[in-house]
Amino acid sequence: MGQAERTKGRTWLQALWLTSDLLAIAGGFLLGYWVRFHSPLLLLFPVTKGVPPLSLYAWGAVVTVLIWIPLMHAAGLYRVEHLRPRHRAWRVLRVQALGMLAVAAVSAFYRDATYSRLAAPFIWVSSSALTLAGRALIGQLLRRLRLLRPIRFAVVGEGEIGLRLARRLEASAYPHVLAGSFRLESAEQGAEGGDATGRAVDVVCDNDHTRLQLLPVLGNVREIRARGAAERLDMIALAAAAASPALVQEVFAQCQELDLDFVLVPDLFSMWARPVRVEEIDGLAVIRLRDMSLVGWNGVLKRTFDLVVSALLLLLLLPVFLVLAAAVRLDSRGPVFHRQERVGRDRRRFDMVKFRSMKVGAEAASGPVWASQDDPRRTRLGVFLRKWSLDELPQLWNVLRGEMSLVGPRPERPFFVDQFESRVADYYDRHRVKSGITGWAQVHGLRGETPIEERTRYDLFYVENWSIWLDIRILARTVLAIFRHRGA
Repeated sequence: MGQAERTKGRTWLQALWLTSDLLAIAGGFLLGYWVRFHSPLLLLFPVTKGVPPLSLYAWGAVVTVLIWIPLMHAAGLYRVEHLRPRHRAWRVLRVQALGMLAVAAVSAFYRDATYSRLAAPFIWVSSSALTLAGRALIGQLLRRLRLLRPIRFAVVGEGEIGLRLARRLEASAYPHVLAGSFRLESAEQGAEGGDATGRAVDVVCDNDHTRLQLLPVLGNVREIRARGAAERLDMIALAAAAASPALVQEVFAQCQELDLDFVLVPDLFSMWARPVRVEEIDGLAVIRLRDMSLVGWNGVLKRTFDLVVSALLLLLLLPVFLVLAAAVRLDSRGPVFHRQERVGRDRRRFDMVKFRSMKVGAEAASGPVWASQDDPRRTRLGVFLRKWSLDELPQLWNVLRGEMSLVGPRPERPFFVDQFESRVADYYDRHRVKSGITGWAQVHGLRGETPIEERTRYDLFYVENWSIWLDIRILARTVLAIFRHRGA
């Protein structure tokens, strides 16, 4: 199968996915409309303001398509080799939940008609279920009818990274079949786990303790030209340790003659567990190792989310602020707010604001010390404020000013940052994003006197795997953690 045919198969699959998603959204709106206004559910939730015309929800479906489809594309849901089926289904649910929030925000500006708030969850559940069912049906149908010819590929090199690549390709939405492997050494020398006669070998992958059955060894790397046509190969994946430029050129030349796709996986990625990004700079391919998800439009999205939520909370919690400020003033002498210098994104220093929960001059004799759960320096009201995390509320002002974010690694004082950066690997990477009122480490109970190495590991996970959905999850878990009094 030539390269054009291989590309055509992927394009057809993507087109079918898009068509299925469009029908799923339309069907979700029809089903949600029926459930809310014409189903037996009316016995529990009667309609009090009349049944709106179906055309109103038809226009809502159009707006939803314009929001959901770009979000799904940005999430990689139209890339056939991007996610495993289980991960793809979970991402569909998350993206469409985010899309539903965006649609609700847009509909708030439409004053000519009001959409039923009860219909929204029915529409989301119906659309998500139909989207997943449609994609699953397409996959099963195409495989049974054999309309998608599998991509037969071989791996050059028998290392762990080659096995990982083989598993990922075989689990992709487009069918891939592992035909075998080519060894780097000559065919006469033999290889561990197989021999020159082409017997099948079993290789154990230690990562997930599963056994991957490798098909026959096809020969050595110089035999790709001869064996590629005989095995009807479509792609060669070079995943060899310390592959030399000469080896890469030799494999590429043979693939070029046979019109085979050629992918190269540097051995660096066998030990590099962090996200990377491949880009082109004036014709030169470069690999960006220190990549992060919170840049570009993702950064704009997070900042918009912070602005809207912090402004809304400051407005709604204004009476609470006034009561707490008066209580702090009456409880002990000293200022209402406690300002403390912290280190934020890019090592920039700022004054973090909290309701004062300790006695004035608490660190006059001891200097900067780590907070503890039963800190004797707390005031009577401070015990209550810390128990319910109410002392943190003024940091919403830091968020509104852009010094902090709602979610992110907790900011530390310069005194401690200087110590941690000298002894904790990759500690600075947590300063590549804005500090947060709450974070991934905090919702896992890692607060107070928890070892900084463990907290840093959780902070780095957040930095490298950020999504708006992850922020929402952390905020929800923070509320639960406060009521359960987890942490100091």
